[in-house]
Amino acid sequence: MLDLTQAYNQLTLDEEANKLVTIITHRGIYAYNKLPFGVASTHTVFQRMMESILQGIDGVACYIDDIIITGKTVDEHLDHVEQVLKRLFEHGVKAHKGTCHFLQASVPFLGHMIDSKGIHTTPDKLLLRPLLLKMSLSYVRFVSGLVKLLQQVHSAICNNSTLAECSTVQECKIVTDERMPSKF
Repeated sequence: MLDLTQAYNQLTLDEEANKLVTIITHRGIYAYNKLPFGVASTHTVFQRMMESILQGIDGVACYIDDIIITGKTVDEHLDHVEQVLKRLFEHGVKAHKGTCHFLQASVPFLGHMIDSKGIHTTPDKLLLRPLLLKMSLSYVRFVSGLVKLLQQVHSAICNNSTLAECSTVQECKIVTDERMPSKF
């Protein structure tokens, strides 16, 4: 498992792209030389670059700055690691030494655990399921209550009325207001 250092900032922009990615300050206009974070297409551009760099190497999957390298045997795995590191070096892409792991029986990748038996949900994801279910039920109740309130607001607007002041949503009552214009 490889983790790239400052992923997006490793991609050097060509002269045409350099003109499109600028920042305006009180001291003038500056163009980026490297792909910055925050540009809408940064994710796509970097992913495409990584896929082209690693193209043709077996047992490799990449998502943004995380590269997983596999092999059926230790020798095959090490061969794949060597190919990946060689390609990264050729393109000037650097990995973060402290977060790379080699020869692991299982690795976490994109919220899952991958090992020789397949892809599994991590235990921390299983613990979140009841919480997510409870949150989604609360959200449904919130949305249905909001819909009821908005129906009252819509009705008030259509009937040239306003909503009276109230302390809770349940206490709100529609009150006719003669001053409200008939059309908006």
